[in-house]
Amino acid sequence: MVSAKAGWRPPPVAPGTNSVPRAAARSPEIQARRWLRYYGYSGITNLHLNQTGRWQAQATRNGRRVKVALDDGGTATEQKSTHPA
Repeated sequence: MVSAKAGWRPPPVAPGTNSVPRAAARSPEIQARRWLRYYGYSGITNLHLNQTGRWQAQATRNGRRVKVALDDGGTATEQKSTHPA
């Protein structure tokens, strides 16, 4: 489990950029993707909301392909590992 410092939010723009479109900045999917990148996940695919309202995706972290869930508090939890990246 990986969690953020209380009150911390991922940066509103990608490094090297000055702004993002307003609609994109508010998109929950984009925010979820930023959280996952902040925690060191890359190759994020199949990002979707599950039946309980948590974001889920497949991603690579530390050379392993994993399933990861992100709750509304900003905590990422790896689920059962699928296979090496």
